[in-house]
Amino acid sequence: PMLIGKPFAVDQKRPEHKKLVLLIFVDNLGASLTSEDRFPDIMPNTHKFFRQGHIFENHFINGHWTLDSFASIFTGKYPAHHKVFHPRKKTNVAKGNYTLSQAYQDEEYLTFHIGGNQRVAPHYGYAHGFDRTIFGRHQRCEETVASALEQLKAFPNRSQFGLIDFMDLHRDQHV
Repeated sequence: PMLIGKPFAVDQKRPEHKKLVLLIFVDNLGASLTSEDRFPDIMPNTHKFFRQGHIFENHFINGHWTLDSFASIFTGKYPAHHKVFHPRKKTNVAKGNYTLSQAYQDEEYLTFHIGGNQRVAPHYGYAHGFDRTIFGRHQRCEETVASALEQLKAFPNRSQFGLIDFMDLHRDQHV
């Protein structure tokens, strides 16, 4: 067990921010859904929660798998520019890139990343820009959600940006 961190304020300096900005990354979700019509059947509660939002039906990825495509989401760059695409080469998404977590941290959000996706792990630089990271390789959905709820309850006076990632849809493929 290890705890490394810098102090952060419990109360918000600028209270005009949105209370919560949450990026939920469900690895392999696209491959699990063959059409939009299956989404309500496979994940009825998630569909119900997000139906007031917008479901993008005409979108493209910048990479062919999690390692490079998530780095594109997180930096806003193509793989050729963020240079995170090879699983056995030491790469760091934060090196030379301004990340989403840094942008929210610069706006004085309390930032956190909770999950267990091995391609969104701290050793790829995904701890950079987060005030708090809770990572456990292949962490179960229940642990991720519980930790995220604890984070939100522990800092009720702060606007927060959170990334939570789930590997559960990959679970059957890796057993």
